[in-house]
Amino acid sequence: MYQEMQTGVIFMSRNLNIEEGKKLIKIGLNVAYYRKLKSLTQDELADKANISRTQIGHLEAPNMYLNPTCLTLMRIAEVLEVPLHVLTEIKEDI
Repeated sequence: MYQEMQTGVIFMSRNLNIEEGKKLIKIGLNVAYYRKLKSLTQDELADKANISRTQIGHLEAPNMYLNPTCLTLMRIAEVLEVPLHVLTEIKEDI
């Protein structure tokens, strides 16, 4: 289930390449950024979005993550009161 690349990043899906993994890391960083702007803990976000705290932790971790479903991202965006596209923006400077 876990695949570790040379970078030390753990990919929780075998179907991802490194570039896709980097994009998912950036999405996780976006989630962490907007969660902190709302002054929410991972537990609070998970509870309000009806997902597990582990999912939030893996999504936000820059060295380990899972490939979130659209529904998961939609729930997170709703709780954070941001449009879904804001969470999925891939900025090169992150």
